[in-house]
Amino acid sequence: MPFVKKAEAISKLVELLDSTRSREVVDFLISSSLLPQFISNTQKLVRLEDIWTLSQVIAYLSTDDILTNEDRNLFYKGKPTHLRIGLTTTIELNESDFRRPPEFAAAVRNLMNFVGQSDIVKDKQSEQMSYIGALSLETSSLLVDEYAKRQIERLARCSSIRSSQFANTAYYMGSKRNLSAFLVEALIEYTTSSSIILDLMCGSGASAAAFSRNWQTVASDAQSFCRLLAEVQGGGYSVERAEKALDKILPLARQHSQQMRKWVDEFIGWEDQVFHSDIAGTALDEYRRLIDSYPTYPDGQRHGNWDPLLEVSRRKSSPKKKPFCLFTAYFANIFFGIRQCVEIDSLRFAISQLDLEEDRRWALGALVSAVSVVGTTYGGHFAQPIIRSSASVTPNNIGRIVERRAMSVLHEFSIRLISLAQESERSFYPILTVPGPWKDALDTFKQKFDNMDVVVYLDAPYKREEYSRYYHVLETLVLYNYPTSIGVGRMPDKSAGERFQSEFFRRNKSDVENAFIDVITNVLACADTCAWSYSDNGDADIVSVCDQIEKRTANKISSYAIPYEHKALGSQSSKAVKEYLIIFHK
Repeated sequence: MPFVKKAEAISKLVELLDSTRSREVVDFLISSSLLPQFISNTQKLVRLEDIWTLSQVIAYLSTDDILTNEDRNLFYKGKPTHLRIGLTTTIELNESDFRRPPEFAAAVRNLMNFVGQSDIVKDKQSEQMSYIGALSLETSSLLVDEYAKRQIERLARCSSIRSSQFANTAYYMGSKRNLSAFLVEALIEYTTSSSIILDLMCGSGASAAAFSRNWQTVASDAQSFCRLLAEVQGGGYSVERAEKALDKILPLARQHSQQMRKWVDEFIGWEDQVFHSDIAGTALDEYRRLIDSYPTYPDGQRHGNWDPLLEVSRRKSSPKKKPFCLFTAYFANIFFGIRQCVEIDSLRFAISQLDLEEDRRWALGALVSAVSVVGTTYGGHFAQPIIRSSASVTPNNIGRIVERRAMSVLHEFSIRLISLAQESERSFYPILTVPGPWKDALDTFKQKFDNMDVVVYLDAPYKREEYSRYYHVLETLVLYNYPTSIGVGRMPDKSAGERFQSEFFRRNKSDVENAFIDVITNVLACADTCAWSYSDNGDADIVSVCDQIEKRTANKISSYAIPYEHKALGSQSSKAVKEYLIIFHK
């Protein structure tokens, strides 16, 4: 069923419902996001399929012969205070759109669908219960009561995931953590308990973490650190194992740090003196002198025993040569303090010495998390350092810089590994991973999970951004391969194939849309369902992409939408957007 203009949608409802209240009904459904509205070439459009899905329940709201006097006054100019669903159920609408929880639209849509498709009768005394967010639900149906309680239990599993695990990663990786309950509730209508979710471009792993509380989940990404972050947000690990791993890691890391001090001991002492000085005194001048004196790769300078150019050249062909010194050579005084870099290199070495691959991966995931937290960055991304030279340190920012760079990586790593293990014990399923890019992932996944009930979740980049430059430090931490180091961000050279380039990094809008069409059609060739996350702030036109998919496949399209706030890369300000989940299904 195609996209239609709002006026046509109202006409269609008049046909379906024979109601004079169709305009008010459509206005309410759109304003509450129960009926998603799309903007394409300045036109406001809705999908006929979405209207048809809701029409059975809308009939209860619009057909005069079954409405009470209270119901007849439900729709009026302005927003209603209650939503009547069928003859048995009412939801209070006492909050504004942006104060309602993100899962509101999906949960209420599903409840409306359930009422419309089931034989719902009044079979108990009407009772009120707490529903989602601060909303309340009142029903006189046992079936509705049981369905709503299953929703609440499902959403509680999502909200129990600790949002503090990865701190700064949310801003530059487009994290779906705050949308996880919305995604789970929307997908529940297209899955069974035996379904497998493939998170095809998993990013920070936040969506995979939520999926793993409900279904067997597989995560993929072209970036190694993304797959790692997804894996360590699933089940299968324990606090006991984490504690045993720490007992091995921390002594090895401290021994390694002592080896590193033969090169940079003078600088660490200098840095400690600055960090413990009166910031209002000579600390600023001393820190600038320290930054000017400290050599980094590939500048070619040397100070005392520290020659980063020489040490890196020795490790280009042998990255596992001891001691590990990649971060100390590449990123000290740029994204991290000197002591912090020594701690990162030392932890990376110690983790590599663990006997079991699973322990190494969970510990490395915790280290990626810790490094993302302690970095001196813009909003958590590593594309451009705040400190490019000693002149970048000013009276206005030195306090914040010192506070961040005085943080202990050893401490942050330890608490995150334990936290991840605690979360893992509460998760239903481990998160399996397959390497990207997405075409490789689909091939691998199909071989392993052929003829199974599969839903592919697609959260591709919204913007024509070269996202690999925003998290190259984290990818380098995982690969630990002493790559080239170019520009102010000390990035691996993309032209040398050292940094991933996405097909969504296109300047032409039609090329971006064609990239989405290519991915989605390939997904639908090997899976019955594809769930595509996108925003009205994205570079592609959702309507254009969906129209092309409809022409090329036999799949139906359903949609969910919620008002949301996006935070720009490196910015503290937010932008109001509409977040969509477009579901292509049989």
